[in-house]
Amino acid sequence: METAQLVAQWIIGLGILNVWLLRSRRATAYRGGDARNMQKEFVV
Repeated sequence: METAQLVAQWIIGLGILNVWLLRSRRATAYRGGDARNMQKEFVV
């Protein structure tokens, strides 16, 4: 069970870093409002 939790934490952490670092300037379907990048998403 500990191993499953550790793997899940790594997957979630890498997913968040992916959005923050690699996709921060790209438009995605998950952005809030009409935001096209992360900077505009925080304004929205």
